[in-house]
Amino acid sequence: MRLRQFLRKIHRWVGLLSALWLLQLATTGLLLQHADDFGLSHRYVSSATVLQWFDYGKNQTAWEVNEEKLYQIDDQIIMSENKAELTAQIISVVKDNEQWLVATKNSITWLNPQAEIINQIDDFDGLPTPIKNINILKGKLNVMTEKGSFSQNEQGEFLQHMYPAIESETPSRPLTSKESSEIIPLAFENKLSYDKVIYAIHSGLKGIPPLNTFSALALIYLSLSGIYLFLKPSFRRKRKHPN
Repeated sequence: MRLRQFLRKIHRWVGLLSALWLLQLATTGLLLQHADDFGLSHRYVSSATVLQWFDYGKNQTAWEVNEEKLYQIDDQIIMSENKAELTAQIISVVKDNEQWLVATKNSITWLNPQAEIINQIDDFDGLPTPIKNINILKGKLNVMTEKGSFSQNEQGEFLQHMYPAIESETPSRPLTSKESSEIIPLAFENKLSYDKVIYAIHSGLKGIPPLNTFSALALIYLSLSGIYLFLKPSFRRKRKHPN
């Protein structure tokens, strides 16, 4: 009798906690079933916190020249409210009048204030690589690599020189929390729809792993203890009133 009372008490509280998890499962399942009816497939997350929870904005870097800023968020370049795509990591940045020169390990890209690519060169164009830093000196593009320093002449050729290289004076820095909250939604607008968020929570891809494990174990316990509590009286009656 004591075992039965103990099991009933545990069964009740475990059932209550499991009910919350099942409620979440049922709610998210219902929303997924009617995602098109609720327009969840065409509504997108604009919260930087949720986007980062889904691994957007893992790499964030900023450069600033005369209060003008350039950001790289994963594979997105952000200038004011303009965007451009650049999959490679930026190594060095320099501002030349109204243009930004963005150097990756194997290429240099020229961007106008609207974040439009107006020119791009790589090692196929004779660009010395791998690039460590770039700079503009006396109107000429200077490239610092592991092999030495190079300057671009009027014909567009890169010639190695022996005088000391002067690195770019545009250092990178991490984004502030305020910048992240503003820039990440801009970089990834229309990327993460609400139905994808709900599916990730429903399937357990996003959530609290210990909670999912506890809920699964709790359901197993509820099933076994429920079967025991249901069958136990029958066993006792059979022993008291044998045929």
